[in-house]
Amino acid sequence: MDDNSPLDDCMDDTNDDDIEIIENEDIDDLDRSSDDEEDGDAIGGDLVDDSIHGFNGHKKAVLSCALSSDRRYAVSGGEDDTAYVWRTDDSGVVFETSGHKESVVCVAFNGNDSYVSTADMNGLIQIWTINGEKVFDFEVDEINWMSWHPMANNVLMAGTATGDAWMWKLNTNLTSDCKTFQSFGKSNCVAKCLSDGKR
Repeated sequence: MDDNSPLDDCMDDTNDDDIEIIENEDIDDLDRSSDDEEDGDAIGGDLVDDSIHGFNGHKKAVLSCALSSDRRYAVSGGEDDTAYVWRTDDSGVVFETSGHKESVVCVAFNGNDSYVSTADMNGLIQIWTINGEKVFDFEVDEINWMSWHPMANNVLMAGTATGDAWMWKLNTNLTSDCKTFQSFGKSNCVAKCLSDGKR
């Protein structure tokens, strides 16, 4: 270290009176007070559930959710490697997905609510009819986002952590056409298809 390093300057400016010695007992008191705050006592007690409906099915945290355009259905994806489609009028389960092997991080309804898509952290994308029939699956890299085209109800798009963007067109015979937009290796974090459907 040279004679006039910034660290030396900092140490020279420090006065012994500025240094406070904290004893172990003081640290124990700090730990106890932070535990009390975590228990909720400092926040104001118990939380009150005033929700209209509860969608109870996931065994772990819910990571994504969406509502159908007609507001009749909700879909939720969770850390339990599952997605559920629910009726919003009575909270009943329409169907539970199968096949995901990692947390379901993206869920979406298409524009006319005939399809629901689910995607997990490993990049498995599945498309289901609103009645629970799986009509499509495809594996890509780790998913960052997934969205249906705003005008074409059969076009799904997704972006990955490796930077690629994918677009699938579901055909009437349930085959699909796929287009990949290559990247330069940077993560594709978000995208938006404008309402005119062209950009």
